[in-house]
Amino acid sequence: MKCRYFFKFILILSVVFLLPCTALANAPAPPPYIWFTFLDRAEVEGMQFVGCQTALCEKPTLLMQHGTCSRSSCLTTQPVLKAPHRFECAEHTCLYKGASLSDPPLAPYFKLVGQFQNQVRSSQAFITDFRSAIAAYADRHLLVKTLNAELLVLPDRQAMKPSRWEVFGRALAITEISELVIAAIFFGWRKCTREFTTRMLTAVALINLFTFPVVWFFFPSLQPFQYLATRVFGATSLIVAIVFGVALIRLKTINPRTLIRIFTIWTISVPIVLAIAGVIAFFVSYGESFPSSGGVPSWITLPASGGFAIVTEAWLLFRLSQRDLSLLQASLVSILMNGMSFGLGMALLPSLS
Repeated sequence: MKCRYFFKFILILSVVFLLPCTALANAPAPPPYIWFTFLDRAEVEGMQFVGCQTALCEKPTLLMQHGTCSRSSCLTTQPVLKAPHRFECAEHTCLYKGASLSDPPLAPYFKLVGQFQNQVRSSQAFITDFRSAIAAYADRHLLVKTLNAELLVLPDRQAMKPSRWEVFGRALAITEISELVIAAIFFGWRKCTREFTTRMLTAVALINLFTFPVVWFFFPSLQPFQYLATRVFGATSLIVAIVFGVALIRLKTINPRTLIRIFTIWTISVPIVLAIAGVIAFFVSYGESFPSSGGVPSWITLPASGGFAIVTEAWLLFRLSQRDLSLLQASLVSILMNGMSFGLGMALLPSLS
């Protein structure tokens, strides 16, 4: 009887995890696309994607437009491309997405005309083989530099930046080590007892396991051009942080042993939660070749993530200290810890800055 239930359980797991693989194998090939990244981080008011028949671009054709480009140097004709073609910009990135690789070529040459806060800048005509089924990364990812009144468009031949998942371990280690050092110095400066210091350092290490994934995944997932799957995992990190944060606050007995018990529960539950989130992410993002430009600007999400970490960690340290730390003292150590970890992260992980 037990074997029968066991085999049923294995069958259900097989269906759940193999179904995404089967559907993925039937997913259509992505359409042609170009990513434009503005290295100067200039704010774009409007951007025009233009087709040209010659390198001199005597008769430019407005293919698509994002935002407002109304000054004298902008093209005033109507864009010739409609949906499902897309041309969207957000912050310092623009994306052109075509309809199909089988469509006729748009033009032999392309150029960008952009309206910025101070002036209109246009690029020279450029060629890119982005429509080829075997196009290289540099053909589909272009860098844009602002040079006086001109835009300089270059293929991105830099090494690909690692994803947040790839450097998560290093970033977490930097955060844990730097914040534990700052906390140890702070408690030593206050001449705290060894028992209190051990308990609070254990609490700092545990709290970071809850708050850091929120800072690392949730707030960046709110920014423009983020996939739905990324936002599912970001929301999952926030839910886990809330659940375990409440569990910490409700502890009646606070010592290293109870904190380690919470850590054990977290270790067991996280893989299960991630597996569930993975299934949800697949179903909500299946067929999404490219993310939407909608989102919250980074100048909002970055301070918000820092504020979340400081406030949450200060409150938890205040409660877990059993009022041996005042709220002001807990806030001070939280600011010092997060300031140090942020600075070291920017210095040691420049590829994500």
